[in-house]
Amino acid sequence: MQNKYNPFSTQELFLPEEGRSIVEELVQRRSQGGGDSPDKKPFRRNIDFWFYCVLFGMREIQIRPRDVPASTRQNGWHFNTGSVMEGDPTRIELLELIGIAKSNDGYAIEDPNSIINYANGLAKLGFSKLVIEIEKGSTPLEALLSFSQDAIANSVPTES
Repeated sequence: MQNKYNPFSTQELFLPEEGRSIVEELVQRRSQGGGDSPDKKPFRRNIDFWFYCVLFGMREIQIRPRDVPASTRQNGWHFNTGSVMEGDPTRIELLELIGIAKSNDGYAIEDPNSIINYANGLAKLGFSKLVIEIEKGSTPLEALLSFSQDAIANSVPTES
């Protein structure tokens, strides 16, 4: 995949409105002098936090199939556009795979707007679960690691 390929460059990325304060707590800010401890601020950029929420939203619908909530300008915080993924082919490919998985159609990648709308909804779903887990942990990083380990352990089929 070319480094410049980004079908999502003009798509709007959303998190729940209440996510602003959480993002401030969990995302490192270079403008504040940097040096934030990863224990306290485990995400380098807003897009990292959003993508983590997308992945755990996917995990949630695998555990309990349900409709994915809409996340729009009316009920969400528009924090960036997909242009932030420029030069990030892995993240782009994963989003395309999520779109294919949702529609069960390889041509789904021809509709980046639909993929991002779905991903924004997944982020909203994953965000809700993530906030609960973060509040349980002694540090945000410990909570995220525990949440990730549980998700991985529970997604691996066990032999009966």
